[in-house]
Amino acid sequence: MLRRIGLSEGDAVADFGCREGRYAIPAARVVGPTGCVYAVDREREALEQLKQRARSRGLMNIRAIEADFSRRNLPFDRASFDLVLLFDVLHGVFFPESAPRLALLERVREMLKPDGRLAVYPTHAAAYGPPNKQLEGEIRQAGFREIDRSRRRLLHDDRLVRGWVLIYRPARGQPVSDRRSLRDPSP
Repeated sequence: MLRRIGLSEGDAVADFGCREGRYAIPAARVVGPTGCVYAVDREREALEQLKQRARSRGLMNIRAIEADFSRRNLPFDRASFDLVLLFDVLHGVFFPESAPRLALLERVREMLKPDGRLAVYPTHAAAYGPPNKQLEGEIRQAGFREIDRSRRRLLHDDRLVRGWVLIYRPARGQPVSDRRSLRDPSP
């Protein structure tokens, strides 16, 4: 699924809400030793599990970062990433209000390279909101244009499910880059 959404060897990826690495670990395999996965979560225990799982698989290209991604002060430079994953993140449990969702999306747009991609798996919206139409409008409002939408097999909540994955690029004409390179925020 990650290759189908455009992930390639050597890419820099950010996985927000990574938990114990459901997507970060497969992404690290795809990007290989010349790429890097920045796995971001607000829960230290989940990140410790991720680090342990990565070590046991011999993966040295994952950087676990503890951060509250609902805030704009994320430790990444502009134009740092080829792909950002927002899988099961943009729902009403983490973001009950629209303004913080928009702030995160605008920050993600800044962090993407001009030809980078944002992949969104908008699960739990039916239960916790916002409605998918509203979420898609907010993503466009934050400066993205949809380039693909497809139903994919995903591992979610420890089950294999089929869900829609929405792929976006920064909209043309949006200022997204001052072309600085990524700092390594790991200690």
